[in-house]
Amino acid sequence: MTKRMLALVAIFLMCVCAASRAKAYTSPEPGAAFSLEGDMGVIIGGEFYRILTDFAPLKEALGEPIEVACAPSCVFVGEDKEFAYEGGCIFTNPAGGRDVWFELFITGDGFQTARGLRVGDSFEAMCGLYGEPHYWEGETMATYSVSGEEGDYRSPCMMVELDEDGVIVTIDLYYPTNTT
Repeated sequence: MTKRMLALVAIFLMCVCAASRAKAYTSPEPGAAFSLEGDMGVIIGGEFYRILTDFAPLKEALGEPIEVACAPSCVFVGEDKEFAYEGGCIFTNPAGGRDVWFELFITGDGFQTARGLRVGDSFEAMCGLYGEPHYWEGETMATYSVSGEEGDYRSPCMMVELDEDGVIVTIDLYYPTNTT
């Protein structure tokens, strides 16, 4: 009887642990307002990894980077890092002994935004997912920001660079960590 009870308790605890690790995430509806909770992250292997969180789980999902660059942080105690992968780079700041990611610069395959936008998609596909850009930085950089205000450099944002044919060439998810 005791062994059976211990087995049931063990199974229960395993279920609780598995449920606590599950990332309940639903992509925002196409055209919904751009938001910190819904849009500021990346989908890898069907899982959503939110920006401004510990990089370790995302790094585990991505595997070892091609290259890692480190430099003393100007704002934080420790080292800022850049992790280069095929198709993009992830930038981190040190916080509490961890690397916290604050930027993902997508240049190719392997990454998609929370709504499924990828390098190589069209301007029309981007507008179908996100609506019209909040503003433009020059002629080729469409910007969506959490605040929606042009020039609000403290607002988390997604900047999408387009070529002359309206094809996406880079996507930059950025959470400003060095503003005061």
